[in-house]
Parts: sequence; structure tokens; C-alpha cells
Amino acid sequence: MHYQPQLPVLQCLTLHVAAGQKLGLVGRTGSGKSSLLAALLRTTELSLGQVLVDGVDIRRVPLARLRAAVSLVPQEPVLWSGTVAENLDPAQRALPKDLEDALCKVHLDKKLDMGSDTRVEMRGNNFSLGERQLLCIARCIARHSRIVLVDEATSCVDGETDALIQDALHRQFKGVTMLVVAHRLQTIMDADLIAVLDAGKVVETGAPGQLLAEQTRFAALCEKAPLSSLLSL
Repeated sequence: MHYQPQLPVLQCLTLHVAAGQKLGLVGRTGSGKSSLLAALLRTTELSLGQVLVDGVDIRRVPLARLRAAVSLVPQEPVLWSGTVAENLDPAQRALPKDLEDALCKVHLDKKLDMGSDTRVEMRGNNFSLGERQLLCIARCIARHSRIVLVDEATSCVDGETDALIQDALHRQFKGVTMLVVAHRLQTIMDADLIAVLDAGKVVETGAPGQLLAEQTRFAALCEKAPLSSLLSL
């Protein structure tokens, strides 16, 4: 995959994720972690190769159907003016009870005076960054997505909100296939599989415990990580 000619951001990359697995994506800035998520959503098309989901090449799936089936928790949460309900379910396919349940599961039910009818200002300016991120997670829950992509969802929030986000991601997406780009390494220590990327390639895979027990790139990254990012290991 290229953003510019002759400058591949993903190359010679082969990776298999089983249904229901949680995959942690690790690597230095520019290694291709977020680009891999972009490839899965087809925001940038591949120049070579293919992405298969249940054996189906996603290029043969209409974009609207693909993006209805795959949910993204972005690094910078996106909200628009309207109501919380309109932000959680812009297509208006979910039942009101499902929206209220989603808010409860991310611990926002008691913080919203009018529940899913609460007003949202432009860009969600009447919510904190952490609350906006939790609303994005609630959106994924309400959509009942079977594939969820998480792009450094806790990179800019405080420790308390980080704990709420991690609790929601851990509890509410069991059995869901997840690809998680990690900013704080403890966020992927419960992953089934870790993939270390470098220069657009997968250079290492394995379970977290396995990689930590050996002299691996992942272990080296953990050693260099700030103590605050490893306190829960």
C-alpha cells in the first residue's frame, strides 16, 4: 500500500487473525500500524495483494457494506452536532433500548442528563476527550460489529478515563475480532496475539507472554517503555 508512488507504507506483509481473536499491533511511529487499519477499511486501496475476511476479498464488497460491518475507535474521536442517539446510530437502525444499553456499558448512562437524547455540540465540544472516546466505543457496541479496529484509543486521556476505556474494550467485545494499535503497552497485554511491525512489514508475532519471555523486539519495546505504561503488567 502506498500513499505516494515509490514509497510503500505496507509491503510484503502477511498476517492471519482468527475469528474472535484480539490482535495487538506494536511498532515505532511510521511502522505501518494505522496504515493496516486503513487497508482494512479501504480508505486507501492496496496496490498489490488482498485482504480476506472469511475468505472474501474485501475489494469485492461494496464500501457501504464493508464499513457497516467493521467499526473503528479512532485516535481522535469524531462527533457531530445533534443528539447522542444520532451520533451512536446515524443510520437509525438500532432500538432505543440498545442505545441506552451501550451508554450503560461504557459508564456514561449516569453522566448524560437526557440519556441518548442529550444534545451534542459541534465536534462534541460539550464533552471531554475521554467522554467522546467512550461515545465512540458505545457506537461500536450499538452496531454489534464483529470486527472492531482500535487506533490508540487512550493515547491522550488521563489514567481514570483510560481505565474506563480499557474496561469497556475488555468486557464488551469478547468474541469479537479486534485489531488494536497500542500506545500504552498494557492495553494489549491481554491480546491473543501480538504483531510487531517495522517499515510496513510484520517482523514478529506471538502471544504476549511468549514474546516477553524471549529476546524479542516486543520485549525490547517493553523494556524501553515508561514505567507508567507497564504498571498493570
